[in-house]
Amino acid sequence: RERGITVKASAASMLYRHPSASSARNPRGWMLLNMVDTPGHADFGMEVSKSLDSVEGAVLLFDSAQGVQAQTLSVYDKARTIGGLRRRSGLYGDAEKDGDGGDENGDDEDGDIRILPALTKVDMPSARPLEVALAVSDLMGFDPDQILKTSARTRIGIKELLDSICERVPPPRRLPDDD
Repeated sequence: RERGITVKASAASMLYRHPSASSARNPRGWMLLNMVDTPGHADFGMEVSKSLDSVEGAVLLFDSAQGVQAQTLSVYDKARTIGGLRRRSGLYGDAEKDGDGGDENGDDEDGDIRILPALTKVDMPSARPLEVALAVSDLMGFDPDQILKTSARTRIGIKELLDSICERVPPPRRLPDDD
């Protein structure tokens, strides 16, 4: 915990103003974003699966100095698997659709978890954003030009990341037993 390692999933909510949210009922365009930070370590796989099952989108963070790590690949695979299970369950559209998560980025069919890749720590001297973006592209099929570059420390790319979440991640769906 002292080193900032997440050992248990934790949730946070924030209001974010985005133009696509403007409507007669919401003239200022506020969106409520509910986010869950999950543990990255493989020992917490069940915690990650439960968290992924409750979301519509996932931001996969890649350290631009360390590159693609095994636990990130594991989270990516879990997200795609959960999307496929949702489609086959019939709760998110046509139960007859089959597959393992839509297109190579897992975001073209109902029920899929929209996966947004982002590089972190791009401001560090040891950062290799181009090399890591190409590795992510090779392993997961994302367009390297579409991978967001961010730094929480210097706030690089944070607005772009939040805008991408608002634009690409759908709102939660009503389940059949919702009243």
